[in-house]
Amino acid sequence: LPTGEFDILHIRRYGGMNYDQIVGDILQNHAAHKGYAMASDFGVGAVYNSKLREKIPPERHLMFCYTGPTSALLTEPGGSHQYNQWSLNKTESISLAFEAIRQKRIRCFSWEIAQEYLQDCLNLFRAPGERSASGGGAQSGATTFLYRSHPNRPTDTLMAINYAYTLGRLLLGEQMIADLSMKLRLENELNGAYSDLNYPNYQGAYSG
Repeated sequence: LPTGEFDILHIRRYGGMNYDQIVGDILQNHAAHKGYAMASDFGVGAVYNSKLREKIPPERHLMFCYTGPTSALLTEPGGSHQYNQWSLNKTESISLAFEAIRQKRIRCFSWEIAQEYLQDCLNLFRAPGERSASGGGAQSGATTFLYRSHPNRPTDTLMAINYAYTLGRLLLGEQMIADLSMKLRLENELNGAYSDLNYPNYQGAYSG
């Protein structure tokens, strides 16, 4: 929204491995809500991502791969990687999404309808993280924590919200990337035809 708030318009959980049917439904809903861009999981969605990119311009499709708690919030992976593949700090990004929910920056439609999905947000717990080692092999002394998933309960909705919230903040021009040149390049490619608009005043929808 122009206010910087985010309204969840649609949630759906998919089962099975009918790739064409699932991707077709995702794209249908994306188009129905006039979606401009999309964010998805890189690690477990290779087939889905390749099929999505057949229909969505790759500059408007970001693929996120989670990294550890001491890494940068958002950066390009080192070495060989696909176009618009990004490394996202899992601990920090989920913490930011939880804070946005607490501050009512992220809102959803009726609890009676969405409860089945939103309860995914309760299926993580915080655990102490291992201290990272310095170059000499000694512990750095940094205190970290990790989010662990419940072994028998899903977290799919939370991950989709997290990816969508990250994408939304990029569209709003918020500071997510430490490297300024990388930030400007991503924003220029992502905004595309809308590069002449002031994004805090641009109303748009997107998918996670």
